[in-house]
Amino acid sequence: MDLQDAALWTASRLGLVEETARIYDNLIGIPELPQIDSEISSYTSNVNKRGEVLLPLIYGRGGLNTYIDCLLAHAFRIRGYEPTLLLCNADLEMCYPKKWAPDETTACELCHFYGENLLDRFGLEYQYFNDIDTSSNTCIEGETYRGVNVESHALAYTRAYLQKYHIDRKDEYEQKLLDRFERSARILTDVAHHMLDNNNFDAVVSNNPSYIIGGSFLETAEMYDVPGWSVGVGYKPQSLLLGNQSNRSALSTYENNQTVKDRLSTPLTDDEYKKIDKYMNNRMDGEEVLFDHSKLGDESFSSERGEKIYGAFTNLLWDASLTADDTRAFEDVFEWIKTSISYFRDHPSQKLYIKTHPAETLRGTNESISSWIDHNISVPKNVTILNPDTKVNPYDFMMEVDTGIVWNSTAGLEMSYLGTPTIVAGSTHYRGFDFTYDASNSAEYISFLSSDVELDNEMRSRAKRYAHLLFIERHIEFPFFESTDGNFRFLPVNHKELTLGNTHVDLLVEAIITDTPVPEIKKS
Repeated sequence: MDLQDAALWTASRLGLVEETARIYDNLIGIPELPQIDSEISSYTSNVNKRGEVLLPLIYGRGGLNTYIDCLLAHAFRIRGYEPTLLLCNADLEMCYPKKWAPDETTACELCHFYGENLLDRFGLEYQYFNDIDTSSNTCIEGETYRGVNVESHALAYTRAYLQKYHIDRKDEYEQKLLDRFERSARILTDVAHHMLDNNNFDAVVSNNPSYIIGGSFLETAEMYDVPGWSVGVGYKPQSLLLGNQSNRSALSTYENNQTVKDRLSTPLTDDEYKKIDKYMNNRMDGEEVLFDHSKLGDESFSSERGEKIYGAFTNLLWDASLTADDTRAFEDVFEWIKTSISYFRDHPSQKLYIKTHPAETLRGTNESISSWIDHNISVPKNVTILNPDTKVNPYDFMMEVDTGIVWNSTAGLEMSYLGTPTIVAGSTHYRGFDFTYDASNSAEYISFLSSDVELDNEMRSRAKRYAHLLFIERHIEFPFFESTDGNFRFLPVNHKELTLGNTHVDLLVEAIITDTPVPEIKKS
């Protein structure tokens, strides 16, 4: 136990939970709790009840997600929708907050203290789910449990916990961790069924649908024909995106297919062109973004002309979006990388640059693309690996390549927007909308690499329309937190900012309660 863990453990054992929480916050960078208006904490509803909404917070120590859920809960109750908030009472075998505490007892004490404190500040009622019988599932095994893909959610969560893609099932610790997450997913699935069996909810609202909480509750909600919504932080500062369980993926980056098709079939107006061009220019200059990746590289990119240049953009390997849905050409990212390098080895007149994601350095990873390549592949001279800390400006790089290649990176949309033809190998929210070359298998992927793929005017127009849909139409202003280089800070909030008449809050509530895509509401 190091000195930091010892301080946490000692404060916890002495019963100094508040002091433990303060030490913990300072160690891992959780923002301080904000000032909450007394009108919120003392709020008593004077409107007729119109319905109920389930918000399974579960983790009191959920940081920004917990804060957002509390704000939404207050917005719902103002409008007559009673929020039901669930907290864990040390009932889950394993959870992400336990990663940062010196022992599981301390982790649970911190979670209880933080959750109860924050919810009390908002004057919100909550319940623990320890009175729900979940004991019958402990010995059950299988990919699914009561209709929920518990194995997939547990695997995604284990990858995030360990910060790597490959889980070594022969390693006792890693296999045990995965098993504990699977059992926790089954507990959550039982809780979700219990809540939906015994209540008439108008919606279930959660986050991180690829992981065990969001996945268990949103998939169960779909079985009961209850709208399930995921809430995610947007690409723009102080904004949110909404995802829906009925979409191809419940991740907040995905939108209803018909909504996207309708948008792409409708030309942008002059004003809409100006808005999206302004935003994209700002984005490339490092403005109106949560994190300015452009400032990581101040060097321009250059390569010998006369050779065809391909630029491949990778992702953080433990990001759950890598397996968001099943529409991909390869089993995983590694097969994609291996196939790509093999192709360029056989075509020495073409040049491939693989730009690894800066998040490998910024957020940390225990498995990197460049390290995996070093250990598994002999790289030919016409393939260059650009490491996460490379000083090359990513947007300069995008504009120099002749053809872009992505698994699911946002860079694929950005390159299409800029006029660069892009091949998509993995699952991504913009796949299938006819402005990228979407490979369905390895043979089709190779055929795209072998062809002189082009981005015609119609494809580029569709890319611009999609960008407008994602960055302008779908984003919802939510000015209650701010981010500096990915570090969030809660902002003070008052009751009047959440009442009827605040357009962005009204929009959030209406979309969730009416189960309607945000762009459709904005149009009406």
